[in-house]
Amino acid sequence: MKIYNWSQFIKENKNLKKILILTGEGFQDDEVFKPKERLESEDFEVIVSSNEAKNYKAFNSEKNIEVRKPLTSLNPNDFDMLIIPGGKAPEYLREEKSVINFVRDFYKTGKPIASICHGPLILVSAKLVEGKKMTCFEDVVEELKSAGAIYKNRSCVKDDQFITSRNPGDLEDFCDAVIEKLKS
Repeated sequence: MKIYNWSQFIKENKNLKKILILTGEGFQDDEVFKPKERLESEDFEVIVSSNEAKNYKAFNSEKNIEVRKPLTSLNPNDFDMLIIPGGKAPEYLREEKSVINFVRDFYKTGKPIASICHGPLILVSAKLVEGKKMTCFEDVVEELKSAGAIYKNRSCVKDDQFITSRNPGDLEDFCDAVIEKLKS
């Protein structure tokens, strides 16, 4: 086993990518934990954040996730990708000005944004979907279209900066597309 000192580690891993998962109360558990686990298994650094530092509960299970750093303490430039899972959390988060401002600022970096299920609601509120090919959970389709997105009923849709999927059943395709984008 090779032992590294910190400066050697940083030098050799300068391309280590950081991914931010933006979620909150009422998140869909698989849509947070499966991408997080897949990314960590590929040696990406994953940070979970929300509008406040606290524990958040999933709406569909007893699972919780701890947020240690609120979104307002983070810089979009420090991350290589933003992931917005679904569940009920996006409905609440889209009302938070700090969340919308962060997502808009992240978009301006030109880095990829991946969103699944109800997650695109935040992109709609940030006014980032017009003219983009996207997919989402069936209950969100009309709102996505009304905001000017080009809806595609597929497991995963990639359009420039965006990767979107419909629901937890699409997680394998979603995670594959996210990892492919990060490695390209």
